[in-house]
Amino acid sequence: MLLAVGVAGDLAARCHAPPALLGGGDADREDLLVVLGASLTDQGRWKEALETLAAAAVISKARHEREDGLAIIWAEQARALAGQGRRAEARALASVTLEVFGRFPGRPSSRAVAEAVMRGRRSR
Repeated sequence: MLLAVGVAGDLAARCHAPPALLGGGDADREDLLVVLGASLTDQGRWKEALETLAAAAVISKARHEREDGLAIIWAEQARALAGQGRRAEARALASVTLEVFGRFPGRPSSRAVAEAVMRGRRSR
């Protein structure tokens, strides 16, 4: 609901707050940042989306998550890069993402995002 009423900036600030203040762990913060990053991309707020998704990737790497967890983040980053007009970077990242999803199941919706970037189409 917070995303729908336009308080994404406040939500982003809360995501970067110490975990004890949020009441959740790193996995929850990571998930929230990915959702927020996707929402910011949907809104055309590419720079904020990329910053938010980068924060999610840092958490994912620190948690030593499987590579498909990172690939879910990379798919959204590729979509934001494409939105910025950085198509070559977007396609390169989407290509790596699809390679990972070839080895791990991943999330079907994230695979679709990466495939849409590779085709040069908008997803969602």
